[in-house]
Amino acid sequence: MVEIGYDGVSIRDDLQETVAALAILMTGISRVATDLQSWNTMEFGFLELDDAYSSVSSIMPQKKNPQALEHVKAVAAMAIGTLNTVLAASKNTALADVNDGVSAGNAPAIEMIEKATRAMLVFEGALRTLTVKPEVMLRSAEIGFGTATELADIIVRETGMSFRMAHNIVRRVVRDTIEAGRTAMTMTTADLDEACKALFGHTLGISEEVVRRALDPAENLKSRTVTGGPAPERMHEMIARRNTAFGEDATRISNIRKRLADADVELDTQTQKALGGAGTQAQNHMTGEKHGTR
Repeated sequence: MVEIGYDGVSIRDDLQETVAALAILMTGISRVATDLQSWNTMEFGFLELDDAYSSVSSIMPQKKNPQALEHVKAVAAMAIGTLNTVLAASKNTALADVNDGVSAGNAPAIEMIEKATRAMLVFEGALRTLTVKPEVMLRSAEIGFGTATELADIIVRETGMSFRMAHNIVRRVVRDTIEAGRTAMTMTTADLDEACKALFGHTLGISEEVVRRALDPAENLKSRTVTGGPAPERMHEMIARRNTAFGEDATRISNIRKRLADADVELDTQTQKALGGAGTQAQNHMTGEKHGTR
């Protein structure tokens, strides 16, 4: 219920907020699609889209295009454009029941809602059917240097050195490891001792097992148990909470749809009564005139 009647015929916050929410949603989905598109490439090889959500190249027979992801990203761009259209339709218009400020945004907004709905169905299908390659992901995590930060944290915890000093030690070891053509998992406590002695004149004396655990991607994740961290137990908790929230949202949406359906039925019923009453009055009027009683 709009409290101020004039707002009911002149303000289109409802339309603008709806399209803004749609643009924000599709922008976030587009970012996920962008990552999936990168991970789908031969260079990453983290996953593969199902053939049903891919397309062939018109020239290269070996090429498999991530059509579904490209479509979702395109619709996200359209959603942003629609938001600009809806806002521009009301900009510099009279605060009244005018076509440009009040009605012009309806058509592009409704069209965008339909496009976004279809795009989300396509995206859901692409996610549901894609093939994830965890062994490739693990190998990439092992040979990369993403765990180097944990190594610096270990130095701080084990020795009491400042993070800046630990940072310099790990930076030197990583540089030397890359120059030697080695991977992250090959770094040892001896490498750390050598770098520390060169920089600060002493060794660290950290055990090989501590270094190994710091560099192991799986162990690295397990140690991140803070709220919002990637530790498996935290992830399971977050997924469970979100599944519960999704269930509650689905119930609320179902209730809203039922209220709208009930309202449609009631509106139709009252309309039919009104039309029936009007028809009866008209018939009585005509009958009265015929018999000279009116």
